[in-house]
Amino acid sequence: MRYHIHSVFVFALCILFFASNSSGAEKTIKFPSAFLPTLKYEFPPVVEGLPLKHDFIIQNRGSAPLKILKVKPGCGCATVFFSKEVPPGGEGKITVKINTTGYGGRMLKKKIFVETNDHGFFLTVIGNVNRFATVIPSSVKLYGLEGKQITATVTIIPDKKYLFKIVGVSAKNGKNINFRLEETKDTKGTRYLLSIENMKKKKGRYQDIVFLKTDSKIRPEIKISIHGNITEGTRKK
Repeated sequence: MRYHIHSVFVFALCILFFASNSSGAEKTIKFPSAFLPTLKYEFPPVVEGLPLKHDFIIQNRGSAPLKILKVKPGCGCATVFFSKEVPPGGEGKITVKINTTGYGGRMLKKKIFVETNDHGFFLTVIGNVNRFATVIPSSVKLYGLEGKQITATVTIIPDKKYLFKIVGVSAKNGKNINFRLEETKDTKGTRYLLSIENMKKKKGRYQDIVFLKTDSKIRPEIKISIHGNITEGTRKK
């Protein structure tokens, strides 16, 4: 009788052991799985100055939430917005915005690194940017000594594809500079000459922006950055 009770007890323990093991075996570890239909966006030609925007779709084909931990654009001309978490079976977006100013007449190619709790990858935005106008130089440096005349001239030549007229000129600050715009014409077409003169009398640095208002709906404004640096002259003994 005692042997029978002992056997029943051992048998019950075996059933509990195998049941617990069986229950553990049925449990599966859940993982996120990032999938993107495309990692590259090639945009059609755009004119310089117009912003670019594209949404990359990111899907979670795993069984646990997919977390986008970090998105690092390759330069300051790009900004990003993204879904921080994508549920299993769901999808999110990584939105990339790029400022095309300064890329006229050449190809723009930007890489954006994305880090998730699944794996990391690069997104690529690429395409040609058409020149709206030739601006020489693209920014102005007014460097020189106190008491000396410091001037610079910027030439603006409208591109034949996007002919426009400059209908106004202004400055963000205007305290340290004087400016004048002149329209000229020759066999090659219309061009504009922007003359800028330093008005700061004492040593020091400053920055300003000259805004050229155009009659173009494509790009109604051209910005010229001004960097001034007036240093102290050599004093005679």
